[in-house]
Amino acid sequence: MNFRGCSGDVSTTLHDYHLGFTDDLATYVQILASRVSDDTRIYLSGFSLGANVVLKFLAERSAEELAKFKIFGAAVQCVPFDPVACQAKLERGFSRLVYSSRFLKSLKKKAIEKSKMFPTEVNLKRIKAARTIADFDNAYVAPMFGFESNIDYYRKNDTRPLLPRIKVPTLVINSLDDPFIEQKSLPKQEEVGKAPVKLVYTERGGHLGFIQTVRGESYAAAETARFLEHLDSEHRGSSEDNR
Repeated sequence: MNFRGCSGDVSTTLHDYHLGFTDDLATYVQILASRVSDDTRIYLSGFSLGANVVLKFLAERSAEELAKFKIFGAAVQCVPFDPVACQAKLERGFSRLVYSSRFLKSLKKKAIEKSKMFPTEVNLKRIKAARTIADFDNAYVAPMFGFESNIDYYRKNDTRPLLPRIKVPTLVINSLDDPFIEQKSLPKQEEVGKAPVKLVYTERGGHLGFIQTVRGESYAAAETARFLEHLDSEHRGSSEDNR
């Protein structure tokens, strides 16, 4: 599933997406669940901002709701825990030079296009004046979704405190050398409590890299597949035992 405005076309709706916007994911899985057989099991996966959205979606819903959606597990990579700290890191050194300045140009371009469709709803002057992603979030994302400021937006969409509320087996993979995410912001396993959430931190991997062979094979992709296959095989085994 692409976020609004991330499929190559300009989004025609006023609202796009953000760190914790789970409405579109909820709509998607509801439609998907209605179109598959009753014995189908759905597993979610997300990356970076999308990983945060997946975790928030899971934490917001009861076990009964997730079962209704046929969702029985998830695996995510490079979750931006503590967005306030992550945002500060984005504006320093390598992250700012290589990533954030280019990403900001992309965000501003999309917002300027959106202002042409909704001129009274988008503050074009503030968007053009944004010099950092934090400025952009404060000028566009926060007011668009009813947050008081970019800091309010970041704090209300941090999934670190939500981990104990997740009801289905979930694998979380982050790298300790991620240039966008503060290592000190990563939650400890004990913070998860009794929730079926496994935190895995690698020494290296960068942001969605995790390359482990000269052929470019990804550790995180392999672990995600292994984890989800394990969950599904457990289900198949228990189903056969009950026949």
